[in-house]
Amino acid sequence: QMVDGVDNNERLIGSIGVRPAIDAIGEVRVQTNTYTAEVGRTGGGIVNLLTKSGTNQFHGTLFEYFRNDVLDTYPYAFGVSLSKAELRQNQFGGSIGGPIIRDKTFFFGDYEGFRLVQGQSPSTSVVPTAYEEDHPGDFSDIGGGVLTSSQMDKAGLAYFGLFPKPNSGTNKYVAADKKTQFSHVFDIRIDHQINSTNSIFGRFSYNNVLTDTPGNIPEKTFGGTGIKLYPGSALGSAPDKAHNIMLNYVHTFTPNLLIELKASYTRVDNEDHTDTTGLNPNEAIGQKNVNTSMSDQTGLAYVDVVGGGSLGFGGIFNPVKDKDNTFQYTGALTWSHNTQNIKIGAGLIRRQLTSFQSNYGEGLWLFLGLQNLLEGNVFYVERQISLVAPHLRVWEPSVYIQDDWHASKKLT
Repeated sequence: QMVDGVDNNERLIGSIGVRPAIDAIGEVRVQTNTYTAEVGRTGGGIVNLLTKSGTNQFHGTLFEYFRNDVLDTYPYAFGVSLSKAELRQNQFGGSIGGPIIRDKTFFFGDYEGFRLVQGQSPSTSVVPTAYEEDHPGDFSDIGGGVLTSSQMDKAGLAYFGLFPKPNSGTNKYVAADKKTQFSHVFDIRIDHQINSTNSIFGRFSYNNVLTDTPGNIPEKTFGGTGIKLYPGSALGSAPDKAHNIMLNYVHTFTPNLLIELKASYTRVDNEDHTDTTGLNPNEAIGQKNVNTSMSDQTGLAYVDVVGGGSLGFGGIFNPVKDKDNTFQYTGALTWSHNTQNIKIGAGLIRRQLTSFQSNYGEGLWLFLGLQNLLEGNVFYVERQISLVAPHLRVWEPSVYIQDDWHASKKLT
């Protein structure tokens, strides 16, 4: 994936670096085979987005695309009409371009915003019965034993108090929360014709996306701190930022000989963390060294109760901190001579990646039933923590020569 002919790839998971706004894209070039030599190094398609430039006339655009559950039909399952999940999706923006100095210097700028509020499918969590919620340690309603206050563990009692009362059957809690995503994207490009043989343009692109996927258990007080719980998957807040700056210079020696030089820098900063990042809830109930170090291992440690649900799931594989820097420099000399078009070039990419993620940074406790949780009787415990973030560095040099020869009208 490329933008204006420069690398636009984030190398940790293979995603893109920046996404230009819709109105910034002037052309999309796709190569699926017989790749040109200057791109190489791929077994898939090559997608190159070319951005717009200003002209001698002022041009502007405004747009909005929207989706709303008011326009949706009701879901249908086995003859039963279900309520609609909330949906508020707006994608909007605009652009403007024109001359700064006529016939010499031009500008183009754009902005795109995205707003999404989306109801999630209901999920079910196993929780204590209403009687057990009101009488912690008393499981006589299901034929179990009764614990005295001296038999109950302080940490186990704190976790037990986080379960909500059932709202479906005797021990089920069903709820659906809302996922939100908000983003800001803008690009600015300046083109300048230095003289008849020299031209230059520069572009800056910026993306800022915030995605929040809360859990479906309501917020409760834990150790004197209000926190949110994550019963189903590693949910939480994911701020993702990226920007790219590039310069492109073209010098024409003769009508059939020119050189093009490019320089580019891309920064991708992706994170994922729980809403309790920066807090130390386990320390608050006397569990020392759980939320350590505070900069990387914060949030509620994960407790899994066999046959009784789970709490603190946001503490698994969180936080995620991925920082990706890409520096690129390329040069290409193009010579057109009779029936041949010869291009000689070289490039250098410097990638710097710092990636931090612990599997169970705050620990994992497994209990066989709610009674064992209250007693603090742990069946299995482990902790996997990354003490030092890996710093990956790589150079990617390249050279090439390509000769396109139009041997005849029917043969290239």
